[in-house]
Amino acid sequence: MAFPTFVLSPVFALVRMAWLKWYLPQLRLNLPYVRGEPDNIALTIVPNSGQWQVVFGLSLRNEGRQEARNWRLRFETSDAHTMMALDRGSDGRSVSQTYVGPGWQHEVLSASPSDTVPPGLTVRILGAHALNFRDKPESVSLKCWTAAEDVPPHEETLILDLHWPNMTARFRSE
Repeated sequence: MAFPTFVLSPVFALVRMAWLKWYLPQLRLNLPYVRGEPDNIALTIVPNSGQWQVVFGLSLRNEGRQEARNWRLRFETSDAHTMMALDRGSDGRSVSQTYVGPGWQHEVLSASPSDTVPPGLTVRILGAHALNFRDKPESVSLKCWTAAEDVPPHEETLILDLHWPNMTARFRSE
């Protein structure tokens, strides 16, 4: 007697889904850090043309088992006065900035299919990146998406907590 395929099909689908989730790249953004010091996340707040600015370094990590190809990193600010300046650097990666409603969208794209994030490793996005904002808020939030070829985007919110008495800031992820 043959075992019905309607029982085996869902089981195989679940096994396949679990295998792909385990095997595929899992691209994530490391918390922004002090340029040149990836272990230091205590950023300095400085005045910048009537606004405030925090300068930082960026890097991606791959928690999956396969390299992440054609990766994308996108940020979205909540209002028109909060803007990022992503350094174009000299590594061939594409950087764009677009006004998308109440805020701005900033994006970094890999330079080519050979610009990958290997499994278990971190890849730096070269340059000095900055976040500019007005007033003296307690925090500034950014939506962030990381994605790669054949992998659904990972969405998170980055919160920049500002400590005005000592002019420092730290990013955290929600």
